[in-house]
Amino acid sequence: FEGVLTCQAHETLEAIINRLVEAEVHRLVIVDDHEVVKGIVSLSDILQALVLTNGDNECSWIH
Repeated sequence: FEGVLTCQAHETLEAIINRLVEAEVHRLVIVDDHEVVKGIVSLSDILQALVLTNGDNECSWIH
């Protein structure tokens, strides 16, 4: 996916947020080890998850 920023579901929330901030984008495509698209994570998803989990760093909501 040239030009498309990706992450994997096993990455930490901190790593995903850092990638979003550094790239100045609002979404990342979630891929598996074979680069198959599994979903999309957005800043809104992250904010909602942080509010619902009281800031817990667990990323089970990505799956």
